[in-house]
Amino acid sequence: MRRTIQAGLLVSLVFLCTEPGAHAQRRHVPDHVLLARICVSEAGWQCWDSGDGLAIYEVLSTGAARYGVPFATYARRYAPRATGVRHSQGRTSWVAQLQASGVRPVAWPSTSPWHLYRPQWFDVLETAEDVLSLDGSRAREWSPCASEVHDWASSSEPSRQRASRLGLIPVNCGTTLNRFYARPSVIRTTRGEE
Repeated sequence: MRRTIQAGLLVSLVFLCTEPGAHAQRRHVPDHVLLARICVSEAGWQCWDSGDGLAIYEVLSTGAARYGVPFATYARRYAPRATGVRHSQGRTSWVAQLQASGVRPVAWPSTSPWHLYRPQWFDVLETAEDVLSLDGSRAREWSPCASEVHDWASSSEPSRQRASRLGLIPVNCGTTLNRFYARPSVIRTTRGEE
């Protein structure tokens, strides 16, 4: 009996001390919710209008295919804060709490009325669900980008400098808020070069 109580306390302690994001990762979150969270995090409520949403989907869907992992796995690895894998306490920590039900995120700013943003969340979510039906291998047909993309970053000068140091190749994706890049190593691999 005493060992059972000790084991129960140990399990409870481990659960309480586990980082919130690690617990969130264990719950099943549908792919369209993950994609919508990432899009809102990276380009705001108008992420589909700016073209960012489609370019982000291209990065995630082709990356998942390239590594042979499910979309959700790649999305969580690529954007751990937006998907709730890594806990964030920043001003957009609410993004990882967005749900398909549209319930107000716990970390939503108290100065912003959620009922005004909820319809925008549902719009982003609905479009994400539609976009997931697009074939990533045929991205040139629907992507806003001039050529394949493998990464993205903000359009800030430090982000551009970091991309340059990493040897990433900028790709024109029209009027997106973020900058999108191709990885030279992936381009060589997909073309069969050594």
